Amino acid sequence: MGNIDETKNYTDVEFEEIKDDVLSLMEKSDYHFNAVQIGKVIGESSQTVRDWESAFPILREEGYVKINPDNGFRKYSKDSVQIFEFIRQMRREKNLSLGAIRGLLDKKIKQGQNALEVIDKKDPLAYEALATELMIKNKEMMSEFRKEMIATMEKREENLIKDIVANVNESVQEVIEASYPELVGQIVGDVMDKVTTELSQQTNSITDNVRSIMTEENKKTIEMYNELKTRMDNNKKDFEEKEKRKGIFSKLFAR
Repeated sequence: MGNIDETKNYTDVEFEEIKDDVLSLMEKSDYHFNAVQIGKVIGESSQTVRDWESAFPILREEGYVKINPDNGFRKYSKDSVQIFEFIRQMRREKNLSLGAIRGLLDKKIKQGQNALEVIDKKDPLAYEALATELMIKNKEMMSEFRKEMIATMEKREENLIKDIVANVNESVQEVIEASYPELVGQIVGDVMDKVTTELSQQTNSITDNVRSIMTEENKKTIEMYNELKTRMDNNKKDFEEKEKRKGIFSKLFAR
């Protein structure tokens, strides 16, 4: 069921017995039903109905669910029965993720299409659901890929800087030992301060140069990522166009 918080407290209007016949429920006035009644009609538990309500904010935004601000009572409209049935079929029968269903549900409701009419158009819905699912997976994979690439580049940058600093320290030590063997282990005061300051300045300069180089590398990586994403988007469009043409030809030959 995804990462849904099931610890929330919900309060329903008083339960009223209903018949098993869906039509008898649909004859009632708007905003008369509670989660128990909706669940009975679609064959799900009242907790599932509440979870789905939380997972799909559009139900509240579009007026399928109303919450009394004074007591928190929830009332569901009779039109919400169709919407919850749509969610049930997409979730149980087509095994779509909550994210995929959310995209389809938002589109269908905002276009003003009846959810049950959409369900009857099986093939177009199947292709659209597949495309939505693939799009979500694609975004997740590309986002993860980008994070990993950036992390790798930053780690490589960090290791490179450490190596450079270590080499600089070693080189300075060698110069001191070669030039002032009599002072090794005895350099104090101003001499040591001067060496430390110069080393710090050199290290900072090298670090800045390295970061500049790595920034250019990161830009190239992002450009490669954007190019790959564009190709995947184009492939998705080509797939959708082919499936659309298949549907048209199927209808022509079916006549």
